[in-house]
Amino acid sequence: MRSLFAGLTLTLALLPARADTPSSAVKEIHDVPYRDAAPGETIGNHNKLDLYLPEGVKDFPVVLIVHGGAWMVGDKNWDSIPNIARTFVKQGIGAVGVNYRLSPTVQHPTHIKDVADAFAWVHKHIGEYGGRNDKFTLMGHSAGGHLVALLATDESYLKAVGLARENIQGVIGVSGVYHISEIGLNTIGRRRAGSIEGPEGTPFQRIFGKDPDAARQASPISHMHTGLPPFLLVYAQDDMPTLALQAMALDAALKANKCDTTLLNVDSRNHVTVMWKCSKADDPVMCAAIGMIRKTSPAK
Repeated sequence: MRSLFAGLTLTLALLPARADTPSSAVKEIHDVPYRDAAPGETIGNHNKLDLYLPEGVKDFPVVLIVHGGAWMVGDKNWDSIPNIARTFVKQGIGAVGVNYRLSPTVQHPTHIKDVADAFAWVHKHIGEYGGRNDKFTLMGHSAGGHLVALLATDESYLKAVGLARENIQGVIGVSGVYHISEIGLNTIGRRRAGSIEGPEGTPFQRIFGKDPDAARQASPISHMHTGLPPFLLVYAQDDMPTLALQAMALDAALKANKCDTTLLNVDSRNHVTVMWKCSKADDPVMCAAIGMIRKTSPAK
């Protein structure tokens, strides 16, 4: 299957040595609730976000960063998100780290609905902090890569919070999951969060339920059509099984629908380090991300 995608990978040699650095000072605001509590509910840490803002800058672009963890573990401090966010800010780009509720306490589509709610909060309020509220970049790692890709491809979640696909200027998926399958998710779920199979079902069932159509509906690759925002799809040389092929398949599907997409294979990285190491300004993933944001977010 790899031979089918020969020549589609953007090699590291094509990337700039480092990004230009405006060196903006970083203002941080932590643990901001992004949705109202339902009757009888208390908003916990899973529905809070962190703002990383370039001080003294107006109309800056914004990237929303969603953590990984197999939909079962993790938070907005995982995946080196605070360091990645600070690097973005030093480039004059605002960043937002997002939490969301986790399985098995909740199931799909709660995770993606939380990300949509966080996006809606940022869209509504970022102007109060000097940021642009017209378009945003979404970035996610692993399960977070799945969530940002799904938000951009299945517009129903955006419409539910009063937004549209046009509010997304680009998507950066880092070792994301784009084709949900029960076999694959059971394997990844046990690797990431330990074996949680028990009387309540397999890892897949604990995350996506028992609806036979859940995997198709939750798969970003099932929602391909023209008019999608630009994608940057990153995967590691030593990534988890199937994730490189999933990135290649999504890249090919986007191209088939005449969508702007770039595929980046990062040598000498694994599923974890491909994200953790991108907090450095001269990292190939960071350079590609900043380049995409600047290209898709021209000055007003």
